[in-house]
Amino acid sequence: MRLLCATVMVLLLSCAAPAQQNPSQTPSPTPTPAPQPPSAWSRLLSVLGISATPRSQKDVERSGVTGKIVVARLDAGFEPLGQRDITDAGGFRWPVFLPGGEQVLALRGDTIVRVSVQQRTVEDVAEVKGVIKLVGVNADKPDEVLLLFDADRDNCPVVGLFSITNKQLTPVPYGRTDLDDAWINTLMGSERTYPKEGVTLVEVEERLRESPRESWFNVYLRIGAREVNISGCEKVKCLQPSFVNPPRMVAYIREQ
Repeated sequence: MRLLCATVMVLLLSCAAPAQQNPSQTPSPTPTPAPQPPSAWSRLLSVLGISATPRSQKDVERSGVTGKIVVARLDAGFEPLGQRDITDAGGFRWPVFLPGGEQVLALRGDTIVRVSVQQRTVEDVAEVKGVIKLVGVNADKPDEVLLLFDADRDNCPVVGLFSITNKQLTPVPYGRTDLDDAWINTLMGSERTYPKEGVTLVEVEERLRESPRESWFNVYLRIGAREVNISGCEKVKCLQPSFVNPPRMVAYIREQ
């Protein structure tokens, strides 16, 4: 069955004709509208532990970069204590931590893989045709992973929830309003804010003063007005970060 890029939901509202009002009657006070529930996007992102402002532009230039998965451990002040490759080879992209930080899910081609942070073993989980990126793990249901995929390769990403246990992928319907498009662009990007810890992970382009045409990228952690260079890469792209706490760690891709 062809996956639809979006599901348009139409709400049919029926309104009764207003009754004639007797001028001698005192008008009833206008009832206070019932509070509206948060949008589907807000609920979804809050479950993932991610807070982000929707953006109009999507960052796709670096979304296909692959490389080794690196994990950096942080101290109580969010300064790096050390980092290590948890994969021997490259070809990985978009790592996300499973709860507890002992394992990382990532993509290798169209396959979701599970990587042990300590043992550095790589295990295939399932193939998802046209998978674009892993966004995050459902905080309420650690078995569920939010991802973006494009099975029919029509450049129209679909949001899905993937179950690690039963290997089922469930598309998440969304509309085609400007706000919906902005949320998709946000999910396509790499900047992530974790409100519980008050930290944001960003990719920052670095340039040599004497050779400004030469550039690379580093993963930075922002906390308040302070920025911490987590990856410390030189002349190579370090991208696609994710965060877990506890233990306080950042995973990212070092391009190969």
